[in-house]
Parts: sequence; C-alpha cells; structure tokens
Amino acid sequence: MSQPASQARPGLDEQALPAARPAIEPTPPSAWTFDGIATSAGGLLFLLPVLARLGYPGWLAAQPAWGRADLPRQVFAEVLARLSIAADDPAWLLAKRAWPAIPPRHFVAPAAWHSQLASGTGPLRLGHSETTHILWDASGRLPLGAWQGPCPRPLQPARQRAIPTTDSPADSIVALATRAWLTACRRWLRRHAGIGIADLVQRPAELATTPTHLDLFFTLAQADLRLRRPGLDLDPGWLPWFGRVVSFHYRPGRGP
Repeated sequence: MSQPASQARPGLDEQALPAARPAIEPTPPSAWTFDGIATSAGGLLFLLPVLARLGYPGWLAAQPAWGRADLPRQVFAEVLARLSIAADDPAWLLAKRAWPAIPPRHFVAPAAWHSQLASGTGPLRLGHSETTHILWDASGRLPLGAWQGPCPRPLQPARQRAIPTTDSPADSIVALATRAWLTACRRWLRRHAGIGIADLVQRPAELATTPTHLDLFFTLAQADLRLRRPGLDLDPGWLPWFGRVVSFHYRPGRGP
C-alpha cells in the first residue's frame, strides 16, 4: 500500500536545503500518535470509492461548474452531522459546509441512476419550491434533477413523464445535489456491500493529513469482508476530483 503521509518521501528531503525547511511546531502528545490523530469516523473516506463507482468523476468532468461546490466534502459534512460526530473529531477537517458564492443553476444526476438506483413504483415525481423545480425518482427520496429557469435538455423527457407532487423541500440546488449523492451512496452500499452509512463510517482509526495526502490507519482486526469484496478498502491513490492522494493502511494492533 502507499507510504504514510507522516513518513519522509525519498528524494524530497535530500533536495531541500536545511535553511529552507519549515519549522515544525510541536503537537500535544495527548492528542497525537505516531501516525495521526484518533477519529471515530475512520470509514468516512470509504465513501470516495463509492462516489467513483456512482460516476462522480465523469459527472464532474461533464459539469465542471460543480467543482466549486466540492460535493464530496459537502456529503462528508452531511454524514458527520447526521451521525452526531463530535465537533472536535478530525474527520470534520475533511468536510465542507459553505455553499459557493455563485451556485450552479441546475443539477442533472448521472443518466445511469435512472435504471440502476431509482426505486419505487409508478412514474417519476415533479416537485416545486419557491424558485426550484425538482425531479424525484418514484420513491420521492432520490433527486434525479433540480433546476431554476428552463428545464435542462437531458431532463426534459423525464419531466414530461413525471407526475406533480407537493412534497418537496425548499432546499438550495447545492443542498439537493448533496442529498442526491448521499442517497445514491446509501443505496449503492446496501445493494453491493450490504452495509449502511453508519456502519461504514463509524469505525475507529487514525487520520494523518498533509496538504496533498490523507492516510487512514486501521488494525488488522478491523478488516471487513463487506468492504473487501467490492474493493472499498483498496487504496484510491491520487483522486484529482478530490485533490488528495488517499491511502488506507492495516497493521497489527498496538499493545497497551
């Protein structure tokens, strides 16, 4: 697996002159371990490969305006809030709550969601808030699209088949998109891994961060076949749509 972020990388230290190296501020020994800081939400980053399987990288490439919203971190914030993860848990460093100053005016879910993730019986549902139109799957729980102004062309055929509903939240389009990706993650996990969001995320680990790398450390006893079978605990590596190199490490448990 990839080298921990906390270890020196060959070649980099040799190239830097001693005078050019930044000063390292000491960290409280009660808070930090050798590799990172303890978190109760060690499985949060397992959502990254789930997002990849749901088509997030290609979706973002086709709709680059959504890059400002940083939806993976919005999803992380929503998950941590719903699970009541403590405010001082380092997992919050991976989350984002602020909306972009100029949010996108429409959200169009990946086309594959219509056949692979949508649930419920009957036609799609079309809801409205004060300024936003929302296309839901038949269950009324998965947003497949949202827009302000004219309906985006990819959604027009589905909109024509949808039936009106009055049960729509007055959320922003960014909030609706966050809800859509989180709901999609939940459904994918149930169908392909047999695990829920809470069981996935709430597991102890140690998190080490740098501006370029994220490393999570688990014990060997924490290996989970539900994650191993679909490959969720394999190193994601460099994720350009997330802006970090992400690595998962499993090691023998430490003694007292």
